[in-house]
Amino acid sequence: MVEANDKPLLFRKSKLDIMAHILENCNENTTKMRLMHKCNLNFSQLNLFGTCLVEAGFLKVSKRTGGIETFETTDKGKEFLRDYERTKRILDRAEG
Repeated sequence: MVEANDKPLLFRKSKLDIMAHILENCNENTTKMRLMHKCNLNFSQLNLFGTCLVEAGFLKVSKRTGGIETFETTDKGKEFLRDYERTKRILDRAEG
């Protein structure tokens, strides 16, 4: 039997954890390739989560010269991150 802690990092993270990780790693110059690498996601996963974050207003997509997409966390996304971190700290204290 495989313990939960033996699974790869991506499988131990919830969808909210992955979305928060994406938002934490976005600034006005973040490209899709850089984000895939930093967040350890493949193209399909990044598109799935990225679309969700854009639709929620947490992530902004822009195009630079040459058509390269860049990603930036919006103010609403930063607010989500503050709430996410606060909730995570509360849950960690309750578990430990």
